[in-house]
Amino acid sequence: MESFFKDKRVLVTGACGTVGRELIRQLLANHNVGELIGIDNNESELFFLEHEFAKSANVSFFLADVRDRDKISRKMNHM
Repeated sequence: MESFFKDKRVLVTGACGTVGRELIRQLLANHNVGELIGIDNNESELFFLEHEFAKSANVSFFLADVRDRDKISRKMNHM
């Protein structure tokens, strides 16, 4: 069965949390996403997350807070 996420751009908020990290892992391992963007407001955990998924060329992580609507909108429009 072909994945709904195949070759799509996927945004994961709360990327550094337990659920976000597992979601990223599964999307990359099982769903062949075109691009995965992870955002979180925890700068130090983003650093570790970037190292964990460094071998995946289609993954980007950004420091942002989902409550900052303008920053999220700018990020989504420039991708």
